[in-house]
Amino acid sequence: MSQDRTKPRYDRKVIKSRAAEVAAHYLGSGKDEGARIVWDCPACKKERKLSLRKQDQLFGCFNEDCELGRRADNFSFIAHLEGLNEKTQFVEVLKRGYEILGLEGAPKGSPMPEKPQRPQIAR
Repeated sequence: MSQDRTKPRYDRKVIKSRAAEVAAHYLGSGKDEGARIVWDCPACKKERKLSLRKQDQLFGCFNEDCELGRRADNFSFIAHLEGLNEKTQFVEVLKRGYEILGLEGAPKGSPMPEKPQRPQIAR
């Protein structure tokens, strides 16, 4: 019996390239300051401290003591705001990114090859 099993494949590049849209979903439109867009930081609550660098699409808070004080990509940002563990719940982070950006549900998966069956040995 052959079953077609599919596993959703999310395009990480699509989510990564649209960081400003993801941030706007959570924080509203930010203030464009040329090379950066800034918002009030949702982690430390400091005004105009969260920054998105347009060139590399990375977030960071100017407050060194902030959880978002270090460089964070779009996936880390989504995970932090959704209360997800980026490492163990990465598929959920990708799924949430698709939902936020209004992309069509789970993308079509590619069929997974059927695992070969081990021969049964009669005893």
